[in-house]
Amino acid sequence: MLADSLLVLTVVALCTLPGYALLTLTSAWREWRHLQRLCLAMGVSIALYPVLYYFARWLAPGFAFRPWMWWVLLAASIGVIAISWRRRRGSIGRPDAGALAFVAIVLLSFLSRAWVAVDYPYPAWSDSLHHAMTTELTAAQGRLPWNLLPYFDVPLTMYHLGLYALTGTVVQLTQAPAYSALLWTAQMLNTFGVFGVFLVLDRYVSRTAAVAGALTAGLLAHQPAFYVNWGRFTQLASQTVLLIAWVMTVDTLVHWRHRWRNRRWRLLWQVLFAALVTAALFMLHFRAAAFYLLLLGPTVLFLAWRAWWRHRLGALVVATAAIGVLALLLVSPVLWEALTRYIGMYAELAQTTTVSASDLKEIESRYFSMSLDTFPYLMAHPWLAWLAVIGAGIGLVRRNLITWLAVVWTALLTMLGYVYLLGIPILAVTNLGAVLIMFYLPIALVIGVAVEEILRLLPARQAGWMRKGVLVAAVGVAVPFVVVRAHDVEPFRFFVTDQDMRAMAWIDANLPLDAAFAVNTTFFLPNAPHGTDAGYWIPYFTHRKTNTGVMNSSSANNEHARQVLAISSLAKALEGDPSTLAKLRDQGYEYVYIGARGNFDGAGLNAEALVRSGYADLIYADGGVAILRARSVPPISQP
Repeated sequence: MLADSLLVLTVVALCTLPGYALLTLTSAWREWRHLQRLCLAMGVSIALYPVLYYFARWLAPGFAFRPWMWWVLLAASIGVIAISWRRRRGSIGRPDAGALAFVAIVLLSFLSRAWVAVDYPYPAWSDSLHHAMTTELTAAQGRLPWNLLPYFDVPLTMYHLGLYALTGTVVQLTQAPAYSALLWTAQMLNTFGVFGVFLVLDRYVSRTAAVAGALTAGLLAHQPAFYVNWGRFTQLASQTVLLIAWVMTVDTLVHWRHRWRNRRWRLLWQVLFAALVTAALFMLHFRAAAFYLLLLGPTVLFLAWRAWWRHRLGALVVATAAIGVLALLLVSPVLWEALTRYIGMYAELAQTTTVSASDLKEIESRYFSMSLDTFPYLMAHPWLAWLAVIGAGIGLVRRNLITWLAVVWTALLTMLGYVYLLGIPILAVTNLGAVLIMFYLPIALVIGVAVEEILRLLPARQAGWMRKGVLVAAVGVAVPFVVVRAHDVEPFRFFVTDQDMRAMAWIDANLPLDAAFAVNTTFFLPNAPHGTDAGYWIPYFTHRKTNTGVMNSSSANNEHARQVLAISSLAKALEGDPSTLAKLRDQGYEYVYIGARGNFDGAGLNAEALVRSGYADLIYADGGVAILRARSVPPISQP
């Protein structure tokens, strides 16, 4: 528990202190309310790490970040903040009821996330394996890796690495295992997701609306809390700063003309910070940048229409260009390379590929197509979806701009999810599933606005005490939802158990480093096999090889990718045909690992059946975990 507490405090410090110190030194957004500045500081802090790591790798490939550098940064940040607060302590008033309610909701949201991390201390599902590996490599090397070696021959050119700049730094500062740092950092970012919603509504609607929106995103909606089941951590990290980047950009655009005359240096700092967070958003998750542009685009068009009527269009164009160009410069260390690789990938697929044409069609069908019955699971439970529809209706009728933008954003996002129907693969940058799971953001915005619009319909005398009642009710509703969100997990997705960790230690102590394992295998897509139990994690915990590789192995399109598919097909066939073990042994896969979780996708590997067949010997068994070794001489067939 002490180690977990240290991880939490480290993540909080890294995600708040540097940004707050930078905003204090530059006086950027100084006139904003305290909680609003905290939200901005969080966005700047989170953005700092991916930008620093990517630029360091670009400008000085041999440079490595070391723990003492981050300690100096944190100490300097604390010093700046302490001096500033000492000078301004007389101007810092008591927190209002809305601020206290928001803090309570944040703490309750964190409690629900921490509860899951304590109950399930090993990250879940398939993506978490390469997340943990990349975190480990980043921490050990002090820089972002170019590939997954020595684990796997998988290039990372077209993969977003921004998250590992943060998780790797957490490992360096705490010396915690990479998987623990990854899990706790992700759960903290999951908690921080409410800050963007709060900032939008608090700045442009009201404090009451902001609390209601934060409650929705933090506890009422099962997304993004549910992300922990999938290890959907890179998209989560990008969405944590998405709305913060939007607010910073919009505020700079709206006030450009006035501040250029009166507060020019402060304005230039605001441009830099808005571009910084925008660039980091892309570095954290490439496709989430498309989500952001679909919100920013309509916003800029509306501001341009309004500026044209006021004869101020020139200032808006200059402001937009300033932020856009600077953001492109900041993202340049990764943008061109990623785009080149993305375009080249389709050229490679047209010439040579590890999967057949029929498999490609199946990939398109299973990856892009979503049936309506999956919407409640991926987007929002029906009661919350209907509440959002009603809230959107109220906001639209009341002509609330935030609601109008949220509705337009939702429509554009939905269209993005169906772009694959055009039949132009290169335009299908994401699938509908990735879109649906981020709808908690517009849902939280429209519900928060609806609460405020209803209050505005009441007489002033009633509205005053009703606002306080809404704040109290929000905290009261949040309490039982802590339990709901904490138990909103799918245990079969959490592959590693304590029994498996004992088995990993046994492998380390008793088997050679070149030992290779066949493990329980499923095919998420025809070109994307992964494990179904802790056997999938053998490469991370023991540095031995398995048949499945990692989920981004398919992006390699090299001999490693082809071998993963071939051996994983044999491992899958081993479920029903023990004689396949002889073929696996010929390919160097002499061992079989059957984890405590087994295989959710069918019968799975059966230790008793394999031993009974005469093709394998049981060499380890404990708590549902079994390790077998293929016999060098196959059994003699009976007449």
